[in-house]
Amino acid sequence: MQPSNRLPYWYYVWPSAVYALLTLLCADNSFFWDNIMQASKAGQWYYNTNLSTLILPTELDAGHPPLFGLYLAAVWKLMGQSLAVSHWAIFPLLLGIGWQATRLAALVSPDRKWVVLITAFLLADTALLAQASQVSPDLALTFFALWAVANILTHSRREWLAISLLGLVMVSTRGILLGFGIGLAELIILVFIEKAPNTQTLLKRLGAYIPAILLVLAWLWWHYHQTGWVGYNPASQWSANYERVGVAGFFRNIIIMKARLLELGRVATWLVMTLAAVVWWRKRVLLPLISLKIFAFLVGIMVVLAIFMLPYANPIGHRYLILPALMASLLAMQLLLFLWEDGTQRRWIYRGALLVLLSGHLWIYPAGVAMGWDSTLAHIPYFGYRKQAVAHLKAYQIPAGTVGSDFPNLASFWDTDLMQEPYFFKEKNLKKDDFVLESNIMNGFSDEELADLRQHWQVRREWGGWPVYMRLYERKPH
Repeated sequence: MQPSNRLPYWYYVWPSAVYALLTLLCADNSFFWDNIMQASKAGQWYYNTNLSTLILPTELDAGHPPLFGLYLAAVWKLMGQSLAVSHWAIFPLLLGIGWQATRLAALVSPDRKWVVLITAFLLADTALLAQASQVSPDLALTFFALWAVANILTHSRREWLAISLLGLVMVSTRGILLGFGIGLAELIILVFIEKAPNTQTLLKRLGAYIPAILLVLAWLWWHYHQTGWVGYNPASQWSANYERVGVAGFFRNIIIMKARLLELGRVATWLVMTLAAVVWWRKRVLLPLISLKIFAFLVGIMVVLAIFMLPYANPIGHRYLILPALMASLLAMQLLLFLWEDGTQRRWIYRGALLVLLSGHLWIYPAGVAMGWDSTLAHIPYFGYRKQAVAHLKAYQIPAGTVGSDFPNLASFWDTDLMQEPYFFKEKNLKKDDFVLESNIMNGFSDEELADLRQHWQVRREWGGWPVYMRLYERKPH
């Protein structure tokens, strides 16, 4: 597969240096947020069973295809189980993301000088950059999805598209949805933009999706044969996430989904798009086909995600929308290059947009307002403060099992740190606990519980401050 537009190879290599530095700095960070379940626990099950089964036990099974967990377990088998090995196992996916982002940037930029700038804007997406610091299956999703989109837009051999789709649908249930979204987008492109001449041509182009469809059907059949259910586990701890929300909840989810595309600096993309719309309205120029095709991907992916997300109570995270956010950013950058002839104006708009996007890592909400901490680099100090808190508890011989806390600090240290010791915190109960370990990372503390801690407990020890703090509370003596 040759680089598009015959770019020098360093255009494709520089993101790897950035990702290598990020991986090196974060290689000792624990499994975090949903990755504790989806990466660590799932990977360990496959590791401990010697990759001999595809189906997870009931308490771990969310219905996801097994590719990521199997991959992590295989790497552990080859290189040993450690946090560093886990993080570096993700590095090839990061290389792939950088490669595909550069391919897409080269596609929309006739000016080589802007290829690096556009690539940097894509990779600076707050949620993507934060996930890149973690052991996250969303990085596999992003790589395979970007590869599929780039294959379609660059008219690569359809075999490459088929392979990218096979990987995408086997990472998770959301990967299957993204595959459908990409397929819908290409259908829109073929029918309304390229205007495929006949049904035979249309079916031939869409034939690359057949292997992925057959693999998904085989997985769903096998999972149903083994467990009696597909889609979601009615006996799992997260089954409430799949309850229907009604009309009011549906519109509330629309607002949340829109907010996730604006929060944490992502508003930068939409500000550029708004400016572009004003300029286009004044010029009334015909947009190039590439603009329409990227827009088709944005629409197709969002339509599928909306259909399967909006009717349910499942929280909509920022990382769920990485791919549509990247499509929106790519479109914004393409319109910036196409509609602004003045190079100085173009550069200032880009600089302002990039600064706003990067500022997303500084968007820290006040106490009581839930944040998507797994989608901002602001969460990173949490790991160091957690280690200091554990060291304090051990020094004063306070068993962690007597200290109340909340997600993501409830899993055992084997699941978060791959440590061979039975160490874990208990779920908080402010009526019975004598010690509580609280942090603004933990969205599970209600306003009433936070007020109770401030008024009726004393801070035994505090670590950090802004953007992350961790406090060990001790009940005040009566």
